[in-house]
Amino acid sequence: MNPDYVIRPALESDLGEIMVLLEDRVAWLRDHGSDQWPNVGEWRPVLQYLIRRRHTWVLVTNDRRDEIAGTITLTRDPEFDFWNARERARPALYVSKLATAVSYGGLGLGELILDWAVDRAARLKIKHVRLDVWRASEGLHQYYEKRGWRHVRTVPLGHRRSGTLFERSAVRVRPNLTEIDDPPFGRHRPGGDRRQWLARKIVPTTPPSAVRHRQPAH
Repeated sequence: MNPDYVIRPALESDLGEIMVLLEDRVAWLRDHGSDQWPNVGEWRPVLQYLIRRRHTWVLVTNDRRDEIAGTITLTRDPEFDFWNARERARPALYVSKLATAVSYGGLGLGELILDWAVDRAARLKIKHVRLDVWRASEGLHQYYEKRGWRHVRTVPLGHRRSGTLFERSAVRVRPNLTEIDDPPFGRHRPGGDRRQWLARKIVPTTPPSAVRHRQPAH
């Protein structure tokens, strides 16, 4: 397994660091001519809800810094704008808000996280992993196609700038990454008490409707 990183569910105490990671990535995208994720500054309440529902994960350094190097959100909730009734009837994991820290760029961590997501879906007996990509990001479309994702179709909607749909069969790919259910140690562990962390109440503060209408990840 990769000795440098582990992946774990995000905590509410991670929220600020995740937002900085996403905002820095958007600034990087602007510098490279992309208009992706124009409303990232509005994501905080949605991310808080997703974290409390244990849908958001973080790739962290496997040391006492517990520094977040990447993030991904996985749900079983399809976007009705993009996926038809037949597709929605088939269980799938849906990827959103996937990003790596700019300071960790060029290390292949995005691909590592995606392989973990596909492997996780297979372990959960879910047959497909899906995502929708920013329509104008042709380089990102090529990125997914080169890594085994199938282009399903592109849905051009005036009120949505995402809509290039990709799907991958969920198979055991055994990524070089350890998945843990609690922080190993360090600053994010409440009082150092694992039982306290596991017993925490998960109470959503944002209504599910806000999540259903969120801006897609790509």
